[in-house]
Amino acid sequence: MKLAIGTANFGKKYSILKKKLTLKEIKLIRKIAKRSKISLVDTAENYGSSQKILGLSKLNKMKIVTKIKFNNKKNMLKDNFIDKKINLILKQLRTKSIYAILFHDYKDILGKIGSQNIKSLNKLKKKKIVKKIGLSIYDPKELNKIWRIWKPDIVQAPLNVFDQRIYKTQWLNKLKKNNVEIHVRSCFLQGILTNYNCNNKDYNQFKNWKILLNNWSDWCNINGVTRVKACIDFVRKFKKIDYLIVGFNDKEQLLSIIDIFQQKIKYIPNSFLCNDKRLIEPINWK
Repeated sequence: MKLAIGTANFGKKYSILKKKLTLKEIKLIRKIAKRSKISLVDTAENYGSSQKILGLSKLNKMKIVTKIKFNNKKNMLKDNFIDKKINLILKQLRTKSIYAILFHDYKDILGKIGSQNIKSLNKLKKKKIVKKIGLSIYDPKELNKIWRIWKPDIVQAPLNVFDQRIYKTQWLNKLKKNNVEIHVRSCFLQGILTNYNCNNKDYNQFKNWKILLNNWSDWCNINGVTRVKACIDFVRKFKKIDYLIVGFNDKEQLLSIIDIFQQKIKYIPNSFLCNDKRLIEPINWK
């Protein structure tokens, strides 16, 4: 398993703390990444100006994975629609090729339009503009809907102490058996797992899960492990994962994460499992 840099807060305020990095900070991060042999950066069209900012930094020299979503169904049938879309992305990133493109919505793979999308992206692979094509999911059930018609090169999925669906559904094993590269995100659940404080009014929207969140925090305190390390080590025990994508608020946090990644893994139990989508899927937060 290798570390990868998440860029959701490069171009917009992100996570429960609503933190956005500056271009100056991002340029420093490239130096840290190079020194630590971090080779992959993950971004997306809907991460605000993240792709443009990557293009202004030397991070665009790394393996870039970006996620795309199609909204105009009529335009998607035009032969050059995807070409134009990818050309714009390459222009923003200031590069001639990228490591991978992931569909940000599994529905863009289904039906006639989906077949055309896959065909268009495969053409880009043949031209070596894109090395791999994949899918970013929210729920493993999405894989059930596309698996018979298409096998992605990469699958990106959430995994953390609360959201264990990709593991519990056995998809980690199935993907690895089919030589699919596995990228995992959201190990901190956008900061809830590391920053939750029941006495802070900013977390009032999570009051329904106060007991679970406090139990998690108490377990970390009792066992003498920081919540950041516990989150990372929980994911690290799954050996089939290729990349763990991490977000951070500043270079100090990134350095801390890199340090933790080099430490001995502490066993973190599966007992904090939660299947409530109102908590484990940030898209459902207020």
